[in-house]
Amino acid sequence: MEKKQYSQTVVTACLIAFILILGYTACKGQSDPVLHFPETAPTKYNWEHSLKRAILPGSLALLSGAAGGLREGLHFRRAEFFRAFPKANRNYWDTNISSEMQPKFFGAARDGYHDAQYVHTGLLFASGASAGIIVAVPLIRKEKRPWWHVLTDIGIQGGASLAGYFLGSRIVYDVILHK
Repeated sequence: MEKKQYSQTVVTACLIAFILILGYTACKGQSDPVLHFPETAPTKYNWEHSLKRAILPGSLALLSGAAGGLREGLHFRRAEFFRAFPKANRNYWDTNISSEMQPKFFGAARDGYHDAQYVHTGLLFASGASAGIIVAVPLIRKEKRPWWHVLTDIGIQGGASLAGYFLGSRIVYDVILHK
C-alpha cells in the first residue's frame, strides 16, 4: 500500500514538472511572454472583476456538491432521507431496491443514486471547465499581466469552487438529511 501511494506521488510530481517545463518552453520561444512583470502592466489587481467571474464556477460547484450530498445521503442516511421526504418513491430513491426495479438505460442504472451521481459529475466537470476557461482566456489573449495576477485568479476560481462544493454538500447532507 505504501509503495503504491509513493509511486502515485512520484508520477504526479513528474507530471506536474512536465507540464511546467512544457509551459516554460512554450513561453520562452515567444518574444513577448505572457507571464512576466512588464513596466506597463497594471500593478493593481481588479478584485471586483475577478470575484464576479467566480460566480459561475462557484454556483456550478454548489449544485454539484448538493447532488453529491444527496447521493451520499441516499446511501448512508436512507432513513433520514425518507423522514425528510415521506412521499418519495421508494422504487426510485431507495438504494436497496431501486437499481433492481428501474430499467437500465444504455446499461446504466436509472435510479436516484445513480442519477445524482451523473448530475454531480457533470456539474463538477462544468465548474472546473468554466474556472479553467476564465483563467485561460487572458493568457490566450496575451494580456500583459504580472504573474501574481494569474496566480490570484487561479486561487479565486479554486476557492470559489471549493467553497461552493463544500457548502452544497453540507447543506444537503448535514442540514436537510441530518441525523
